[in-house]
Amino acid sequence: MRVLVVNATTCRNTTFDKSCVLAPGDHPTISHSSYIIYQLAETWPDQELEARYGRGRIDLLDPLVESVLGRILMGAAKSPVLVPRYKDLLRSQGLIS
Repeated sequence: MRVLVVNATTCRNTTFDKSCVLAPGDHPTISHSSYIIYQLAETWPDQELEARYGRGRIDLLDPLVESVLGRILMGAAKSPVLVPRYKDLLRSQGLIS
């Protein structure tokens, strides 16, 4: 299985897509208004995630609450910069329509 990986960055005067903005309290790691950076999305096989975790390259954090994950997925669906094949991946997994 392939997994879509996105990052968040603090909102500053940038040109990042604003399809999904997270606020403090949306997750313990979000302390400032932050954009999901759909422009830099990547897909990894789930084995790559496991391997990176095993090498200490990924930390397990608190899971997102369903409503925040839903906002991130809605942002992915409407984002003009998310690569079409990544949207297709999310559709094939039943995560967006």
